[in-house]
Amino acid sequence: MQAQKGDAAETGGNQWHDNFSFEQLVREEDSLIGQIEQLSQKIEKAVVVREPPLDTQTLQIGHIAVLDIDGEEKRVKVGGFEDSNLSVDPPIVSYTAPLIAQLIGEEVETCVSVQIRGKIQEIILGSIFQDFDSPRED
Repeated sequence: MQAQKGDAAETGGNQWHDNFSFEQLVREEDSLIGQIEQLSQKIEKAVVVREPPLDTQTLQIGHIAVLDIDGEEKRVKVGGFEDSNLSVDPPIVSYTAPLIAQLIGEEVETCVSVQIRGKIQEIILGSIFQDFDSPRED
């Protein structure tokens, strides 16, 4: 970014006054610095979870949840902050996602109403399993 700013300052006539390219690069650099600061704060607050939760009385990060979504059963693994991967089995869904957020800390048979794709849906927490003991669909 700084090399691009140097090039813009040299080729844009006046080094920084009335030099749109230079000014735009300064704005982009400020934005990137802000993003780096936000990521640094997230990294400082991060907690590494090495062991899956052993208690399956309430839904926690690392658990497999069997959900009844308007009569259809779905299995999902509860992921961490911004942790999701829908292409694995079971799909990983962040604990902050609307599908899971209201169920964190709740017991089996808890029912919540969640807006998904603009539609209110009833979700019932059917079962909670540890990752290594969840029933597999064959």
